[in-house]
Amino acid sequence: MILVNDKQVEFTKFPDGTTSFRYNPFGSMTRIFNITWKYDSDEECILLWYLVNHIRDHDRDVRLRLLLPYIPNARMDRVKNDDEVFTLKYFCDFINWLGFSSVYVLDAHSDVSTAL
Repeated sequence: MILVNDKQVEFTKFPDGTTSFRYNPFGSMTRIFNITWKYDSDEECILLWYLVNHIRDHDRDVRLRLLLPYIPNARMDRVKNDDEVFTLKYFCDFINWLGFSSVYVLDAHSDVSTAL
């Protein structure tokens, strides 16, 4: 579930399974957006990407802050073998790539999560 300024964003799907949603980023005339992501599935990564880009398309100078109650993939905070995928690192790379002004986490699981 993704909320912006405490209001849930409603995502729907077209018959072919692709995402459809409407969001007016300036209905409240704010330039600070607090996005809360109550992670349900990896599918929400693309929804978050769509939402962040939609907001920035309307104003490049907005401040986007992300609140994650916990960090998905946090238990995969190290790899020991070459065949293990470092999903935590890649998840954090994605979050960092989105360019939030700040990211708040309630349960990071380990120092590795916050370092990434």
